[in-house]
Amino acid sequence: MNLKILLAPAVRDGALSPDRRNSLLEEITEAVAELVLANNRSQSLAISLDELRSRESLDEVRDLMFALEKAGELDRAAEGLPSSDVLYERKERGQTMARPELCSLLAHAKLSLKTQLLASRLPDDP
Repeated sequence: MNLKILLAPAVRDGALSPDRRNSLLEEITEAVAELVLANNRSQSLAISLDELRSRESLDEVRDLMFALEKAGELDRAAEGLPSSDVLYERKERGQTMARPELCSLLAHAKLSLKTQLLASRLPDDP
């Protein structure tokens, strides 16, 4: 559906006929599906690696969470992320953050990185 939306202006402007759009969508369906699945696998792997890293050092995950919060890029309470006290208790029990918590943290870290990159001169650097 997103590709159909992406191609809508070209169809509307007459640069692409509806039949050609439909044909194009049919041609790329398998490739797009594989890319989506590969992205899903990568995201799952990233969360699994974060889970392992947080077992080794929950402090690093905590520091990232607090840095994002301090920068105004994360609202821990709204995201249901643990407080300092809860993290301390988990650390004492040898526990880590839950996968959904790590998913939320990863999403915010990626958004923060995107914001920082777009604000830098990097996008304009040939």
